[in-house]
Amino acid sequence: LGSARVMRVDRDFGSIRAGKVADMVLLDGDPTARIGDVRNTVWVMKGGVLYDPNALARAAGVRPRG
Repeated sequence: LGSARVMRVDRDFGSIRAGKVADMVLLDGDPTARIGDVRNTVWVMKGGVLYDPNALARAAGVRPRG
């Protein structure tokens, strides 16, 4: 939020809140403790659109979780 405030875009960016723009990845796990947990993607949101993480993995040539 601090960076968004400095750039004066905090009305639309910088925090998770209804009506704001957000790109997010929800993981099942803690990649700071186990880097392999980055493969445990539950969902991906880009530009307000929710994407299937398994479809994204297949498109990138990576084995989907499962």
